[in-house]
Amino acid sequence: VRCIKPNDEKKAGVCDGTRVIHQIKYLGLLENIRVRVAGFAYRQEFHRFNERYKILVPQKKRKGSTDKDICVAMLKFLQADLKLSKDEIQVGRTKLFIKHPETLQVAEEMRESRCDGAAKVIQQAYRRYKTREHLIKLRRQVNTYVSKHKARRRESLLRPFMCDYVGYRGSRGEQLRHVMESTYLSASESMIFADLCTFVALPHRLGAPPGTPLPEVPVYCILTETKLYFVEHVVNKTLPPGRNGAPHPLADYWRLRRKIPIAQLRAMAMSPLADTFIVLHCKDQPAQKPVAWTEDSKAPKCALCPTEFGWFTRRHHCRQCGRVLCANCCPEGIANMPDRGVFENVRICFPCVGKEPYDIWADCVIKSFRKTELMSMVADLARKVDQTVPVTFERAVTVTTRAYNPSTKLVDTVPVALTFEESTSVPEDTGGKFKSATRTAVAVLAPPGVPQDVLAAVKKRETRRFQERERQRAEEAAQRAALEEQRNAQREADRKERIRMKKERKAADKRAKQEAEESAAAVQAERAAKKAGRAPPPVAAKAQHPPCGTCGCGDYTPHPFKKPACANCFHPH
Repeated sequence: VRCIKPNDEKKAGVCDGTRVIHQIKYLGLLENIRVRVAGFAYRQEFHRFNERYKILVPQKKRKGSTDKDICVAMLKFLQADLKLSKDEIQVGRTKLFIKHPETLQVAEEMRESRCDGAAKVIQQAYRRYKTREHLIKLRRQVNTYVSKHKARRRESLLRPFMCDYVGYRGSRGEQLRHVMESTYLSASESMIFADLCTFVALPHRLGAPPGTPLPEVPVYCILTETKLYFVEHVVNKTLPPGRNGAPHPLADYWRLRRKIPIAQLRAMAMSPLADTFIVLHCKDQPAQKPVAWTEDSKAPKCALCPTEFGWFTRRHHCRQCGRVLCANCCPEGIANMPDRGVFENVRICFPCVGKEPYDIWADCVIKSFRKTELMSMVADLARKVDQTVPVTFERAVTVTTRAYNPSTKLVDTVPVALTFEESTSVPEDTGGKFKSATRTAVAVLAPPGVPQDVLAAVKKRETRRFQERERQRAEEAAQRAALEEQRNAQREADRKERIRMKKERKAADKRAKQEAEESAAAVQAERAAKKAGRAPPPVAAKAQHPPCGTCGCGDYTPHPFKKPACANCFHPH
C-alpha cells in the first residue's frame, strides 16, 4: 500500500499533477508496475477464482474433488472458448496466474454479459410468477361467478385464458395496434385485454315498426389500465375516389364507438343463463375539455392542403380540433360529437373522423364469448383504483339508454327492460338471439348450459391434474434442496481441506526451521571444540516415542512447556 499526497495545501478536490508524478516516481511504483506486467498481472486463489467465474463454465465441466481440480477443469473450457495460449495462464500450488490484463478484461466482460442474461431470466421468472398469481386470482373469481350464478357454455370449459384473442401484439392485429397507439391510447396506457365482440344498439330507431331486429355491430373491445374502448372498422367501397385518383379518406377508416373510463362504471349485469350478453351501467358523463379554435387571421391557407383563402374561398373550422380548413378537407355532414353536445353531423376534417365517440353516453349492451374474463378483469382494475363495481346476475335487467330526437332537438332518456329466457331451440354458438324488441322492452332467448354432471367431471379432472402438478413441483423442490445441500457439504469439505493443508505447511516450515537451528548449533559447537582442542560433544539421540494413536506415525515435535505433539495431526503424546 502506497499513500500519495494530492496537494500541499490540504484542500479537498485539488490534485497537483506534478506533485503526484514526483511521488509515484520516487516511490518506485512505475518499476513495480513494469515488473508486474512483465510477469503475471493477475494472481488469485483457486476458490475465489471459482466463485467469481463459475458462471462462464457449465456445471458439467466444473468437476473435481478440490478447488485446484475444479479450477483446472474450468481453465480447459475457458482456454478453448477464449482461444488462449498455454503460456497465458499458469497454475501454481495455491494460486492461479494470468499474464495479460486483457485476458482478465475479456473474462469480466463475458461475466457481465452472463450476469445480465441471468438477471433477465430472474426478471422473467418473477413476472411469470406474478402474472400466474394474478391469473389464478382471476380464475378463482371466474369460478366463483360460474359456480354460484352463471351457467357454463361447452366451448368455454377447456378454453385457455390468453388476454389477446385478436392478435393485437402479432402481425394479425398490426393495423389495430397502430390505430390504437397513434390515435386513442395515451403514453401511460397499454393493452390488457383484446377481443372481438358485438355492440348492440339500444333503444330502437325512432319510427321503426315493432319487431324490427336490433342492429348488432362487430367492434373490437380493448381494455387498458384505466379505460374500456370499443373501436369499429368501417369499410365503404361505394365512395368515389378522392383527389388525384387516391382512395376516399372515408372508404376505409377506424372510428370510436364508445370510450368508458373504469372509474365511470357503476355496475355490471349478466343473466344466469348461458348467453353472452353483458350490460355495463355507467355513471354521469365526465366533463370534456373545450376545443381551442384557431383565429381566422392566423390561418392564411388550409391546414391540410396548400389552398389559400380569399374572396371566393371560405374558411371552415373543424368542430373537433379547431383548425381552419377549406371545404374539400372539411366537408359538411361528416360526423357527430354527442359527448360535446353535437348530435347532428357537422363539419369535421378527415384526420379527426372517428377520434371521438359517436354514440351517446349511456348504458351499453355487448355480446362477447369471453364475457366472464372481461368482467373479471374490469372488476379487478376497478379494485386497483379503490372502486367497487358490483356484478349482478338477473333474468331481468333495466338498461338506461338515451336517444336523440330530431323533431324536438332533444335527447330522450329511455329505460329499456332486457329480459332473458332459456330455449333449447337456440344454437349454442350464437350466444343467444332476440325474441322480440320494442322501444322499451327487449326479450332474449338463451341457449341451455352444460349439465352439472359434465361440470363435476371436468372439475374432478382439473383437480387431479392440479394435484399431479403440485406433486411434480414438490419433487423438483426436494431435488433442488438435496443438490444445494450436497454443494454446501462439498464447499465445507473443501474449506476444511484448505485449513488442514495450511496447518501442515505451517508445521513443516516449523520443523524445517527447528532442524536448521539444531544443525547450526551443532556445527558451532563442533567448531568451538576443534578450536579449543577438545572432543566434539556427543549428539543427543532423538527420543523414541510410541506410534501416534491417531495417524500411526512416531514423529513428535518437542515443546518446552507442553507435552510433545504429533507433527502430522497435532495429537498430544
